[in-house]
Amino acid sequence: NMIIQFTGGYIDTFRMMRWSMGGIQAVGFGPVLATLPALVVIFAVAFFTAPELNLFVCGEDIAASRGVSVVRLRRLLFFSVSIVIGINVATCGPIGFVGLLGPHICRKFVGTDHRKLALASLFFGGAFLVLCDTAARILWSPAEVPVGVLTSFIGSIFFLWLLVRGKRKDYAAAFSIRRRYFYDGIHDLRRNTYVDHSWSLRDSDGSRGREVPLF
Repeated sequence: NMIIQFTGGYIDTFRMMRWSMGGIQAVGFGPVLATLPALVVIFAVAFFTAPELNLFVCGEDIAASRGVSVVRLRRLLFFSVSIVIGINVATCGPIGFVGLLGPHICRKFVGTDHRKLALASLFFGGAFLVLCDTAARILWSPAEVPVGVLTSFIGSIFFLWLLVRGKRKDYAAAFSIRRRYFYDGIHDLRRNTYVDHSWSLRDSDGSRGREVPLF
């Protein structure tokens, strides 16, 4: 990247920087038809490997114990996703966080089945990108902000919120466990005190009287 910027002229450097921010400047259906094979490939992979992917979410050990070839599945996903991402990036540039936001949000509504999740992520990602591109063209009019800048801004805030929420849940769960252990320990201490550490008052004639706990 730095070598291309150094050897290129000012116009080429500006165009490269502008492309690296991502954008939808294509006119006509030519670029859409160019990315259609990538869409077909990734949906075919998601459809035929959906049962294995559902097990793969539970962990590699559990998936392998259920008969999933972890190494083969990982290689298939690596090559298919790399080819699809390469075609899309060559068409519209690196528009970040769309492929990360979609599955995280759609999983809350359609579940973890990858057949439903892939279809829901397709429509959500397309609608989200169209809304972000429209906002990037309107909010700073007459200037136009690259859509990749806006999606990166929204995505970074979203994942920062997920990180903070996850930390809060971990702290709340740890506090709840410690509080439960604390109260259980107090309960056990009181029970053992009443049973094992009680002393009895004796009457004047030496007979055993009522028991008085120490605590």
